[in-house]
Amino acid sequence: EPETAVPFKRIVPLEEVIGEALDRGRASKAVFAEYRKLLAAIGPEFDVLIDAPLEDIARASTGRVAEAVAKTRAGQLTIRPGYDGEFGEVKIFGEQRVAQGRLSL
Repeated sequence: EPETAVPFKRIVPLEEVIGEALDRGRASKAVFAEYRKLLAAIGPEFDVLIDAPLEDIARASTGRVAEAVAKTRAGQLTIRPGYDGEFGEVKIFGEQRVAQGRLSL
């Protein structure tokens, strides 16, 4: 990486992080409820994803959501790029397989 390169962070949308933690789709009602709860307790999405203490996230949501945020911050992700009109996938808690029409561990 050149010395003149601008530092950057890879960020995963909070809905995806919560969805991984709850083992739900990012558009589910449960994920949306946790998302709203976190924003109300902590503030903007970037604050939750980048700066908020993990203890605050766990208090506002669950320990598993805080763990998912911690893994995301540390770059402990599996990223499968998208292709030909298919969206890519981000996995935080390891590989998942499709079973009976839904994702499961």
